[in-house]
Formats: sequence, C-alpha cells, structure tokens
Amino acid sequence: MRGRAICAFLVATALLAVPAMSLAGEKNWTGKDSYRKTAYKKAWGVKDRFFKKAYFCLKEKDRLQLNEQQQKKIKDLKISLKKELIRNRADIDVLNMDIKSATWSDPVDTKALGGLYEKKYNLKKQKMKKVIQAYSELDKVLNKKQKEMLKELKALYKREAGKGKTDQKD
Repeated sequence: MRGRAICAFLVATALLAVPAMSLAGEKNWTGKDSYRKTAYKKAWGVKDRFFKKAYFCLKEKDRLQLNEQQQKKIKDLKISLKKELIRNRADIDVLNMDIKSATWSDPVDTKALGGLYEKKYNLKKQKMKKVIQAYSELDKVLNKKQKEMLKELKALYKREAGKGKTDQKD
C-alpha cells in the first residue's frame, strides 16, 4: 500500500514537472508577457519606427550629409519625445492605481470608474498624437535628397542582412 502511494506521488510529480522543465530551457521565456514581447518584435509601432529612424539617421549622418543643425534637431526630438513618453507612462500608472482602488470599494461608483477609464484612454490618445507629430517633424528635418539617400541605405542594409531580395544569379 505504502509503495503504491509513493509510486503514484512520483508519477504525479513527474507529470507536473515536465511542462515546467520544457519552458525552463527557452531563452526568452518571461511568463505572461512572452507573447506580447514577441509580437512587438514582428510589428513595429509608430513609436518604435520613430526611434529606429532617428537612430539610423544619426548613425549614418556622414552618408546622409546631415549638418550640425539637423543633427541637433533629431537629438532634441528624440529626447523631448522620450521625456513626454515617460511622463505619460507615469500618469497612466497613477490612473491604473486609482482604477484599482475604485474597483475595491464595496458599492462600485460606475460614473467615477468610467471617468477614470476615459482619462486613461485620453492619455493614451495624447501619447500617440505626440509620437505621430514627432515622426512628422523628423521627416521635415531631412531634405528630399537626404530622404532618397535614407531609402537607399535602408535597402542596402536589408540586402546585407539577407532580408531583401537581390538580383543575384545562382
């Protein structure tokens, strides 16, 4: 009897441990956020495209022939947007805590809760408007010739990375 109980316990433990051990070997496993992180790698948002483009412009400043004023403008855009995003994220976090505390109250005040959610999504809307405006201003910094050169450089980088198709014959 005792032997069967020990055997059943070991079998149950093994069955429960297998899924956990299979996930432990994965490189980027982070729990519940793992899907979200991989999804963002595949689809770049406007914010990510802005920072990627600004970084690329500053990295290739010699090839793009950016003058000091253009470089300063790009750096200022990056810094000001980053500051705004940090402030916005903090405001949203504070609202999330207010929402959480409002839901803990015994008679839930739906009007107050609705107002908090409205404020939260207005902040998110403002955030996206700021990002889009910064992206637009980044486009205005470059002249027509520099924009064409930027497209050529991006295509060159894609070909070198093996992502783009080239006219190579086998």
